[in-house]
Amino acid sequence: MQVPQFANKHRAYLTLLNTLQADI
Repeated sequence: MQVPQFANKHRAYLTLLNTLQADI
């Protein structure tokens, strides 16, 4: 199952948001 490029970026963006939230 191939993951589209935009989905990959979206996933990375969500991970970044989670990291920022945990940092607060």
